[in-house]
Amino acid sequence: MALEKMFLELSRQMRRLRDRVVEVRLTVVEDRPPKNEPALADDFADAVEDLHGWLEEGLQSAVEAERCVGRPLDIDGARRCLAKCQERFARVEERFFSGLASYERLNDLSTMARERDSEWLAWTNAVRQGVDHCRLQMEETGKALTDCWQELAERAGTTQVSVNATNIGQQIVTKTAEMQDILEGGIP
Repeated sequence: MALEKMFLELSRQMRRLRDRVVEVRLTVVEDRPPKNEPALADDFADAVEDLHGWLEEGLQSAVEAERCVGRPLDIDGARRCLAKCQERFARVEERFFSGLASYERLNDLSTMARERDSEWLAWTNAVRQGVDHCRLQMEETGKALTDCWQELAERAGTTQVSVNATNIGQQIVTKTAEMQDILEGGIP
């Protein structure tokens, strides 16, 4: 049951992160002052669009992984989906911290706002606040991903044995190499 809860939490955290990025996107793209648009504002818009697309893909993978840990349990499917989610999240983190949240980028944004009118200053403050909210949610989402990997590893590490009756006797099938060695070579 803990496995299902962890994957449900990952989907929730991915949705929250996506929602935070959508909020920043609205500020960066839709609420941008209409006059004297600097290239820096376009750079922020491009970065936030990238984040949004990758988060949508990551969220789809998280939801699929959540389905895989339901009934019937598909550990391998969950692992594949979690890996895809992790890869998208890594892209998001890299782009976020280099394209939006780095000290240099935020400093450039502040400098640009001081050189323009009060509309740009208000816009810059809103962008910075949105980036801060995303940063906090990024941490929560990363933690949820780590928790899923740990829970999945613990589940995969348990010995899974199935017994099938045949007309000759019983056949024992195991998923661990140690059990296979025991069956083939005897107990060491």
